Amino acid sequence: MSEQQNMSSIDQYVIDFVRKLRIEKALKQEDIAVIIGTQRTFIANVESSKNRAKQSDTY
Repeated sequence: MSEQQNMSSIDQYVIDFVRKLRIEKALKQEDIAVIIGTQRTFIANVESSKNRAKQSDTY
């Protein structure tokens, strides 16, 4: 089963919404990372298909 199939439509909606809002507010991934106290690579992974199936395990 692919990572895309493991992700619910709610997960995809939240990811797309956060990315869109970040871009509308002219924020970089690094800016979001600083705000929430994580690394930029985490934000990049969330916004890409990489490791999406594991995002729920993070918190």
